[in-house]
Amino acid sequence: MDSSLEQSIWSSSLRKLLHDLQEAENDSSREDVVCTLGEYIAAQDRELSAEAFALFLRDVNTEIIQVLVKGLLVHMEAALLIISFLIRSDYANSSEQFVQLANFLKKCIACSPTNDTIMATSATALGQLVSKQSGVLVSELVEFEAKRTLEWLSEPNARYEQRRQAAALVLKELAENAPTNFFPYVSQFLQAMWVSLRDPKQHIRLGTCSALEAVLQIVARREKTLKNEWYDTVLEQAFQGLKVNTVDQVHGSLLALGELLKSSDKFIEGCFRDVCEGIIKFKDHRDKLIRRTVISLIPSLASAHPEIFVLNYLHGCINMLISSLKRDSDKSVSFVALGNLALQLRGNVQPYLDSIVGVIKIGLMKRSFCKEAITCLSMISQAVGSAIVPHLNEPLDLMFDAGLNPQLPSCLSELMHHKGYRRKIQTRLLDLLSLVLCGKPYYHPGTPQSFKSKKRAPSSLAQSSGADSSRPVVVKLALETLGSFDFSPHNLLQFVEQGIVKYLHDDLVEIRQQAAVTCTHLISHPCGGAHQEVSTRGHAAAVIGRTLQTLLAIGIADTAPAMRETVLSSLDSRFDRYLAQADSLKCLFYALNDEVFRIRELAVIMLGRLAERNPAYVLPSLRKTLLKLRTQLQVTSDTRNKEESARLLSLVVRASHNMVRPYADPLMEVPIPHLSDENPRVTSCCLE
Repeated sequence: MDSSLEQSIWSSSLRKLLHDLQEAENDSSREDVVCTLGEYIAAQDRELSAEAFALFLRDVNTEIIQVLVKGLLVHMEAALLIISFLIRSDYANSSEQFVQLANFLKKCIACSPTNDTIMATSATALGQLVSKQSGVLVSELVEFEAKRTLEWLSEPNARYEQRRQAAALVLKELAENAPTNFFPYVSQFLQAMWVSLRDPKQHIRLGTCSALEAVLQIVARREKTLKNEWYDTVLEQAFQGLKVNTVDQVHGSLLALGELLKSSDKFIEGCFRDVCEGIIKFKDHRDKLIRRTVISLIPSLASAHPEIFVLNYLHGCINMLISSLKRDSDKSVSFVALGNLALQLRGNVQPYLDSIVGVIKIGLMKRSFCKEAITCLSMISQAVGSAIVPHLNEPLDLMFDAGLNPQLPSCLSELMHHKGYRRKIQTRLLDLLSLVLCGKPYYHPGTPQSFKSKKRAPSSLAQSSGADSSRPVVVKLALETLGSFDFSPHNLLQFVEQGIVKYLHDDLVEIRQQAAVTCTHLISHPCGGAHQEVSTRGHAAAVIGRTLQTLLAIGIADTAPAMRETVLSSLDSRFDRYLAQADSLKCLFYALNDEVFRIRELAVIMLGRLAERNPAYVLPSLRKTLLKLRTQLQVTSDTRNKEESARLLSLVVRASHNMVRPYADPLMEVPIPHLSDENPRVTSCCLE
């Protein structure tokens, strides 16, 4: 095809995709368009020569410039999405492309203070860009942005608060992704940050604190004398801020002390008492933000110097945390702090166990439920071990009454290790999951009907399984839990057939995918355990066979490529005895004609593996496939088809050495001429 005609075609396609991106109404639509654009760029990368693809990328850059020139926020968001994609996909490796994308980001950052989304996206893209390369180009970019944003960070004028926020985001990314290049600016940052760390706006203070965290990570790797000098500077300024009784000053200083506690190692031990007194004196502050910050810093204090903390501050801090749990505004952060404190001090919190479990039970009650109470109970269990056992019965009842939530499975996994609670937790969790997925409690196989009629689910659980807007989220969580939780020695094959298979036909592809993963896990481990032979006899074999047939039918017929790929990638060698049967193999041969290359690739790998188990059925069809691929590679002029045919051909050869041996000479004649192909991807696949 004539190069000018090629350029005309891709320019038209690019403009259409960019127009669709700018017109997208929501984040989901924009993500879909970016995905389509990424596939289009990847296809051009495969099909064009290196020179033509470089020309194509110049056209992409030109289109980005035209979008940025318009200056509208929606256009700038679209341009940033493309820039981020190009950086993530390694299309910024050449010096020319790096400079071009760096210039785009400089413009976006200069305009970003007008919009929070553009600020965050620009800073993240800049961090990704500087992490991709090293050398002079990165040094110059870091120098330019560091000088500009440090100036913004220290501007005291209230009109420039958005600039300070943008500066904090950019400096954080530079410190994290180019620490060596950023090191010369550490001193300037530690002097300039205090204006933003004491800004009237909370989100600016938090953003600056994140930047300080990244910078202190650089400081921690330097020699002791230099880093202690910088730590002293931060500590002195923080103590000065605590003396000024305004929320902005106190909060900023507490944030700085928190970062020092996390990163300063032994330095803080010399002034530990002063730091503790300085933080804890604000525990009853009238402002809830100050109180919550103090609460969140308690575990860091305990970690910095456990011995002194236990002797002088533990009792008061435990009482403070328990008291703060009575305030709804402080409840969530207090539960997390209490759990983290227990993890830091382990057995030292055991004398307070009655009081701690008491407040956890209150947090699990329906009228005052707080999901962080579940997380806290899990951490307390890790900290004190078997000492928690006498206190578990009532909290367990309250947790199950609250219904399924993301914190519950991990907490139950921890509690299940305690003697006497394994079967109880498994049984009640199965009841809960069955209620969500099937609308009724779980019954073991062979349970008499008379017992089933007596067993009733608690009303609170019945309500949690009702249909509402959050139902898909709960169903997906139930499927994930069923596939990952240790239910051994329960046999869940009947549950798979009666309660999970129906979700393979759900309207939402995410639920269908999770159902497929859960089904394959449970039928390969029906009674739990890591290494089990998949049964091929009796009722179990019949259930597994029916489930696999359903999965295979969906694996070739589902409308969503992601679902088809999930199914085929889940059917590994554990199921080969079933997959080697004629009906299953027929489905896999259909998958060889799938429109998505990855699915065809998976089908070839599976058929090559199954050729050893059923050679009479597999080899004739696989031989036809081999000859078809050989012909395609020989006659096609399309770069993408050549690459895919060569890749599939190499997979067939690897999988079936005995079948390929008679065709070795004619097969070798086909890939050798393509070893000098102008597209390196084709050459690589032929070498395989």
